[in-house]
Amino acid sequence: MPWLLQDAAKVKASIGSSKEARCAFDGDEETVWTVELGSPSISAHVLVASTLSAPRRVETWQALECIFAGGFSPIRIVTLAGFAREGSKEVEWIEVQESYPRDGNMQQSFAYEPEAVAATLRARGKRSTDACTHIALRLDGSTDGFGRVIVYRLNVLAT
Repeated sequence: MPWLLQDAAKVKASIGSSKEARCAFDGDEETVWTVELGSPSISAHVLVASTLSAPRRVETWQALECIFAGGFSPIRIVTLAGFAREGSKEVEWIEVQESYPRDGNMQQSFAYEPEAVAATLRARGKRSTDACTHIALRLDGSTDGFGRVIVYRLNVLAT
């Protein structure tokens, strides 16, 4: 199964360096992306948005995979699908799923629930067969008292 974000055409992080954020998607567990949210509160977050190298149907998404350093995990990860509007640079973002990683240095996988994703998209006038052009992952809060998140891997698997 391919990792959708590994070959992303463009990566943009709302906090810190976008170049460093790309390390989370490279598949190499020796590289790391460190984010300082400034607060452990769930209201503190970083958004990392990726422009896909080619549009992908949301129904092909299988799972979110992640590895965080123990003690430096986000409290919640929100996956968003982005649909570029024709003739515009504007992107319509739809929250697809929330995942709650455990605080530990281990690989974790969160399957996308096809029925729930389809219902969410339908409520916003989209179908799971529609091709999205962007994927964003929002990391909310931190298990670290100073609001740091350390990411070794973060990616979306697809068929």
